[in-house]
Amino acid sequence: MANTDENFYKYEPSHALAIIGAILFFIVLVGHSVQLIRFRTWYMWVLLVSPALEVIGFIARSKNIFFKLKKSSCRKADGRGLFVVPSAENPTEKGPGIVSSIGLILPPVFNCACLYMIFGRLIAYVGNKYSFLKGSLVAIIFVLSDIITFLVQIYGATSLISSDTGPKVDQGRKILLGGLILQLVSFGIFALAVLIFHRRTAADMQLGGREQWRPLIIAIHLNSVLILIRSVFRILEFGQVINSLQYHEFWFYIFDSLLILIATALLVVYHPGKYIPRNNGAITHSSQQDIPMDNTHNIKSDEESQVRHH
Repeated sequence: MANTDENFYKYEPSHALAIIGAILFFIVLVGHSVQLIRFRTWYMWVLLVSPALEVIGFIARSKNIFFKLKKSSCRKADGRGLFVVPSAENPTEKGPGIVSSIGLILPPVFNCACLYMIFGRLIAYVGNKYSFLKGSLVAIIFVLSDIITFLVQIYGATSLISSDTGPKVDQGRKILLGGLILQLVSFGIFALAVLIFHRRTAADMQLGGREQWRPLIIAIHLNSVLILIRSVFRILEFGQVINSLQYHEFWFYIFDSLLILIATALLVVYHPGKYIPRNNGAITHSSQQDIPMDNTHNIKSDEESQVRHH
């Protein structure tokens, strides 16, 4: 039976930073909720999950730290180098540690899923010819890969933090590491697809309306870089490539929480609802997807004038 009174930190965690993290991500969550309703971009609901999980994760982390500080100042390290806090009064305090770990590991999965849907709609809006994948396929292929990596990561995370024996812990860590590597590869291909799309549109001097959606494509690039850095950090951490990453809370906040906070907040400011009209952004009318935006408006104007003439 697993120990139920473990705190899963190899350092002295800060209670204040956990509370600040919960507050900041809650502000971002409110911001996205407002933008979702304002622009009626209902597909953006998936991004609400990311800051919501972060808030839950940081609240659980705060509770776990508070419990550790309150119950005992006597610590010791077990075979994994984890601090153990004896607590005969409350043997179920492992729960907040599990919730915290899952809540702080999984959010980028939902950031990725949202970026896939935004990019698919941007391709549909600007034109399929500028991408090596059609807009509809971008959403399907990458979201499917996102679901797979999500399932692998959540299985690995729960196995890692709920196991009490060395082999099971190591197995959970390897499964989680595998999910993170899959996510890195999948998202790396996506980032390359965005770069190719951007270069092709920039090279087409006849493409109109480029300035209209340029801020959004820049926001997608920045999100991609931030998420890739975070993914590399987590791989190095769980792969135990750089041991110091596990023993200092500083690295967790700099290369995980802060990066995801910035990435998520960027899409509040540069919300796709500002740049992709809801009708044009929907992946439905394939016959219009390869028509540049300025030509599309001209065609609509000609059709309207013909109707009035008759």
